Amino acid sequence: VKWVMSMAAQDKTQDYTTLALTPDLFAPAAEAFLSYNICYDQIVKLMEEYDTSKDGTLDKTELTQLLKALNENITPLEADVTWVMEHADVIGNGLITKPELHKAISLWYVHSGSAEVISEGAAMRKRIHELCDQ
Repeated sequence: VKWVMSMAAQDKTQDYTTLALTPDLFAPAAEAFLSYNICYDQIVKLMEEYDTSKDGTLDKTELTQLLKALNENITPLEADVTWVMEHADVIGNGLITKPELHKAISLWYVHSGSAEVISEGAAMRKRIHELCDQ
């Protein structure tokens, strides 16, 4: 519930406990939840592979390794990893959880220069779903 409401919040500084799931907040929360469920098996595999500490989350070092793998084995800039971490960590605990991993990957593809390939929201969702089907 915390993650769904956090996804509905406009930003992670907004207190999700004060939110009501109104129609304007329902759509982004539902889209995030459904998209996560579609990709769940792939997210679990990625988490198992890159969560070297086996605590169920990715810290910045582990996230860097995942983004490197998504970046044709080129280590991403620390500033880029920090940007992804700051924007994907909707719970705000400094770690990437399984539900946040989907968002982190989406953000990475947009932020890393793939925006020309997936410049519109629908195209981005299509690419994410393609990754999940692999």
